[in-house]
Amino acid sequence: MAATTAATSMDHLQDLISHIHHASIGFLGNDPPSAVPSSPVLAKAHLQALKPILPPHLFHPMHSMWRRGRPVYWLDVAGAVGRLDWVDWLHRRGDTCSTLALDLASGSGSIACVHFLHKVGNGGATTLAMNLAARFGHLAILRFLHTRRSEGCTSDALYFAAKYGHEEVVQFLATYCLPQCMPSRALDAAARHGHYGIVQIIHAASSHLPSIATTDAMDMAAAAGHLYIVCFLHEHRHEGCTEAALMTAAARGHLTVVHFLCENRDEGCIAAALEVALEHQRWDISAYLSSLLDRRVTLCSRIGCHLLCEKQWSRGFAVDLKSSCI
Repeated sequence: MAATTAATSMDHLQDLISHIHHASIGFLGNDPPSAVPSSPVLAKAHLQALKPILPPHLFHPMHSMWRRGRPVYWLDVAGAVGRLDWVDWLHRRGDTCSTLALDLASGSGSIACVHFLHKVGNGGATTLAMNLAARFGHLAILRFLHTRRSEGCTSDALYFAAKYGHEEVVQFLATYCLPQCMPSRALDAAARHGHYGIVQIIHAASSHLPSIATTDAMDMAAAAGHLYIVCFLHEHRHEGCTEAALMTAAARGHLTVVHFLCENRDEGCIAAALEVALEHQRWDISAYLSSLLDRRVTLCSRIGCHLLCEKQWSRGFAVDLKSSCI
């Protein structure tokens, strides 16, 4: 996906620079570019014109660099879109680069550009390099940066790798880059997006570290219907969930999750969840929750919710449910 985006961006970038300088830049094939600006530094107009063309993860670091009063170079742009022919030609022309060249090349997926810039580039790199490689699942680049360079990464590396489901990357980071890359919400992100294997990896790797999850993990897994993750978190983690887990699972029609929460957790209010299920026409969930109220089963840990359930018991929800289903 990232490589496709980079290739598309390259095509548009050629058109852009050609328009600005009224000539083709000739970067296709083996032809040397004939109309690249003689200055290695992008002008403000060039940078502004790149905004609608480059994806945010490429443009924002460039814009941030420029706002800090530091130059952005054409070599940085070439590295960002992963074109080794551009990088090689600009280097032979004598252009310089900033840390953005290697940083953004790492996110492009072009390991050839990363190797080249590591060997001959004079701009260095930052933790953004490993962060972007991890975010987009480029394991080979991540390994190279970890073994050949010293910048390391931040917690963003593991967070985004967990969020986007790059299991091999998460395993690598958990093995070689802890504890400096362990974010407090990585497990939450993996649980929300249904990455069961990643949830297991992070849990196993973080047993000796401070809390790396919150109640959001089970809440969001329940809301998305990820039953296996809800079960795993219930059995192996201590954060638990909030009333939102039962409410959102009921609203979104996840019957098996609702059943598990009612049988195994004491957060939430059955009467409130039943009202939500009826509102969203989740008749199977409504019938199940109504049967719990008929048996005077309650999950309510707060006195206000308990009184609400008592009120609904007295009304007889089974009758109300039949009326709603007609």
